[in-house]
Amino acid sequence: MTDRAGRRQSGLLIPLFSCPSSTSWGTGDIGDLAPLTSWLAGAGQKIVQLKEVRMQPKIEKHDLEFKVKHIQEFLEGGDKIKVTIRFRGREMAHPELGRKVLDRVLVILEDVYLMESPPKMEGRFMSMVITPKLKK
Repeated sequence: MTDRAGRRQSGLLIPLFSCPSSTSWGTGDIGDLAPLTSWLAGAGQKIVQLKEVRMQPKIEKHDLEFKVKHIQEFLEGGDKIKVTIRFRGREMAHPELGRKVLDRVLVILEDVYLMESPPKMEGRFMSMVITPKLKK
């Protein structure tokens, strides 16, 4: 697009509908409307991601603490966490072991979470979803 003098203008040009001083419709740079465009784009909204942490029922103490540390970091970042226990082979006969692991995760996390969905069995997986507590 060119201006009235025939010079090529760079950037995105948009028509301005309020030009009281001129007889023609003016053009302006999109930068003039930055507050409006950021509002239209939903600026200021947090995108909440669902992060998944997988474990097995036979997880050792240190490994569990390491994974819970990552869960705490994700919760502090405002993300939802899906904690999944994967059962293999004969572990399927003992879903209570997976439930104990999930309970230990909740005990370590103390009161920094809200339970969105309680632990439930889905095929070979037992999972629960937790979210960060609302900050007041």
